[in-house]
Amino acid sequence: MPNFMNNTSPRPYGWPAFALLVLLGLSAPYAIAATSDPADSSATGAFATEAETILTPYQIYLSEVSPDPRDIAGPYEEDLVHQTVIEFYEARNHQPAWIKDGKLQPNAQDLLDTLPYAPTEGLRTEDYRPEELAKLLDAFRASRPTETDIMAMDYALSQTYFVVAAHMTRGRVDTSSVRLPWYSTPRPMPSHEVLHTALNRRRVPQSLGELAPDRKEYQDLKKNLERYRNLAAGGGWVEVPGGPTLRPDKSPDSLRVATMEKRLHQEGFLSAVAGDGVLSESLQEAVKRFQESRGLLVDGQAGRVSIEEMNVSVEDRIQQIEMNMERWRWMPEDFGERHLRVNIPAFKLELWDGGDAPDTTIRVVVGRKKWETPVFSDSMRYVVVNPYWRVPSTVAGKTILTKILEDSTYLASSNFEIFTDWGRDAEKVDPATVDWESISATDFPYKLVQRPGPSNALGSVKFLFPNKFAIYLHDTPSSSAFKRWTRGYSHGCVRVEDPMRLAEFAFAADTLMTPEKFSKAVKSRRHRTFTLPEPVPVHLIYFTVEEQDGEVRFYRDIYRVDRDLARAIEKRRPLPKSE
Repeated sequence: MPNFMNNTSPRPYGWPAFALLVLLGLSAPYAIAATSDPADSSATGAFATEAETILTPYQIYLSEVSPDPRDIAGPYEEDLVHQTVIEFYEARNHQPAWIKDGKLQPNAQDLLDTLPYAPTEGLRTEDYRPEELAKLLDAFRASRPTETDIMAMDYALSQTYFVVAAHMTRGRVDTSSVRLPWYSTPRPMPSHEVLHTALNRRRVPQSLGELAPDRKEYQDLKKNLERYRNLAAGGGWVEVPGGPTLRPDKSPDSLRVATMEKRLHQEGFLSAVAGDGVLSESLQEAVKRFQESRGLLVDGQAGRVSIEEMNVSVEDRIQQIEMNMERWRWMPEDFGERHLRVNIPAFKLELWDGGDAPDTTIRVVVGRKKWETPVFSDSMRYVVVNPYWRVPSTVAGKTILTKILEDSTYLASSNFEIFTDWGRDAEKVDPATVDWESISATDFPYKLVQRPGPSNALGSVKFLFPNKFAIYLHDTPSSSAFKRWTRGYSHGCVRVEDPMRLAEFAFAADTLMTPEKFSKAVKSRRHRTFTLPEPVPVHLIYFTVEEQDGEVRFYRDIYRVDRDLARAIEKRRPLPKSE
């Protein structure tokens, strides 16, 4: 189980007692009012006296304190954390949790000593202002705390705990921080009972560590984050000069070859450096390993793209890992024992049937720029053979219209029909009667349907998991795109290289639908829809770093999600508090 580490080094005392209130932003008049004698009601009258008999001083404090007195919570978690803290104190009858008989308990120091280890989880220590918290603890220890001091200090510790807990569980920003449509349900905010248990057992560091996503994918990233930080501490790696493709049959520049050899050795793709500037077989194999680790074309030749990937700094790779750890906090805890997983930037579909690795991996084509494939989860329920393609209006206007204008026979040769609308009583339109030159690409007035056949854009099979995006998986009549290392070419739906293997997986629970029977249905050219006996969970995800077969893989951020997320996290960085 992942743990924050614990360190219990002593800290010096010495801050004046009033510093606690100053740092927490509480005014002196408020402090006096909160600690005045409850029996003295001459200034406030009978109503105030009655209220004081009902509300404890801590209840009054919680009703008036700022939700974020230390300025460590962002807008995403501030209200949620404050509500959890209130529930925490309500459950313990508004009694201090970190302080007993006016003295801080060891749990308080444990929390402070835990914060420097936040980076092991891809978080930033400075977001929690540990230096300020240390001053607050020192000031408290050096003082004779009033009731208000105790309340303020206890609240500050609880709020700090739950801010870290929220970041560990749900992330520091929400899914709206990226432009890619991202629809996933993050894990719930930890219950106040988590802190109760941690305090009672003195397990504050461990309890925070246990809030990290309990997934192998996350733990793999955490392990590689440590590895790449160690590489950065050792100086990172050299930059390979640009130039012509480095290949053995072109007498490559020996200086560039030697630099590339050193670069690959520094990241562990070569066990030793010859230093002779020769593009040897072992060096070519190292290039291939590197290319595979970046999702590139694996040919052993170091061209422009391979060199660009080699020259991505170790610091950028560290941030890339951190952003992927952050996004795993947005994902549901369980994808299901048996499920499909499309990792968009990796251009692959994985068929999972339990275990820690997929049973089958299939190449896919995903949405191009401005037609991005969204992130969401649903359940596959239907498989359609020899499907009709009902062309989305945006695709008809921006893509099909251009082809019609270039070739007046395009609709007929491609097996399209035209209708006035999508209704059952829609009228069929003769394309020869349409003035296509006058049609607007942004306001296409007709509905296009492509009949089943060899030219159908959906191929022979369509896999449906009904959703508001009208996204599905499907076959394709064109297989050339699957041979490319980058495969963002569709209008948002996911094209599958091996639909028959996917169908076999989808129908695994159907003893009557054998692969032979399904193949026969496809070859019949007859349009049919089959209902799956058991829905299959489908997850469209976006992760640019993963571990595969024990090796880390970095993929290009095709939709700039890593960039958007890093900027959003940077914007929520707390500003330095004014003195």
